[in-house]
Amino acid sequence: MDSYHKSMSQIQDSIDKAGQPDKAWALELQVLLKKPLSFYLENRKEMFTTHNTQYGAVANQDDQDEVFSSNGYKSLYHLTTLNHLRPLARQHNMAFMTYFFLKCLDKVNYFGQQRPTSGELTRDQMYISRLLLHFLAVSALNSHELVMYEAPEAGPWSDGGISASNFVGSAISPTMDLMNHSCDPNTTKFNSGRGLVLIATRDIHEGDEVSHCYYSTYPEKPLDMRRKYYQERYYFHCQCHACEVKWPEANDIPKGFNDLRDGQLKIDHEKDGMALVQQIQKIQKLGSSISLEQRNGNYSQALAYCVEFAKIIDDTLERPHSYFVMVEMAIHKLLWILHGTKRKI
Repeated sequence: MDSYHKSMSQIQDSIDKAGQPDKAWALELQVLLKKPLSFYLENRKEMFTTHNTQYGAVANQDDQDEVFSSNGYKSLYHLTTLNHLRPLARQHNMAFMTYFFLKCLDKVNYFGQQRPTSGELTRDQMYISRLLLHFLAVSALNSHELVMYEAPEAGPWSDGGISASNFVGSAISPTMDLMNHSCDPNTTKFNSGRGLVLIATRDIHEGDEVSHCYYSTYPEKPLDMRRKYYQERYYFHCQCHACEVKWPEANDIPKGFNDLRDGQLKIDHEKDGMALVQQIQKIQKLGSSISLEQRNGNYSQALAYCVEFAKIIDDTLERPHSYFVMVEMAIHKLLWILHGTKRKI
């Protein structure tokens, strides 16, 4: 696809001064600027008329256009907007921002020699404004933050991390946006260059839903805070398993084998106490090995041990437990170190 950078460089200062209620909203302008006006006019009836959130859900072997693609404008257009749930004040903000972006397009001569009369918009400008508003609604619900893993210049990579201060931009990945949220997700993601990578953090069996976290996992934030955020930001009441059974935060979940809740142990220690002892020994040994390999900078080996650790505790314990939290955090961090976008500061 064509680059939007030449046009954006002419109007970025105006966008920064105007401010945005949502930092992802500029994505809609970048999306639109990747293609000339002629592209949208030529594909108006085929791609940009009827909004169908079920697009690509049913494979149609006779129509290759119906195959969902993470790179296609058709897939992007059909992502959900939930406009019917968006508060009126929010819709007004989006309409004002759309008009502002339309003026930005005028500034970079996007519409060529077309000029409205009596202050009215031309037919093409009205059409593009509707597309802008639609893409704005798409980006508001489906954008992903891009961050940078940072570590101290003088220290090892394992001393680093990611935070809100490492934010470098936003992106939309239509395939990633098909997944539902869970406060106990079975995947983790990181960005590598211009790509967004999704990795399973546990075994996902046939028929299991693949999920990722939109905001915060159950160990990180209280239930009420999480549900409030998802309701205000994404217009849904979270009903993932962790929320429905009200799993506690990190400080209040079991941390060893002496504080397990009833039924949490998968091994019948009364019938096979030796099997439990062997599992505990494996867990302790692997935990020590993970720490050692990280200290020595052997991050690939540390990751391999983490995967083995995760499988053993999954065979031994029911969630929630600190062991699951710690190993999944370690997997996430090691993936960033090994494959993610990072820098020393």
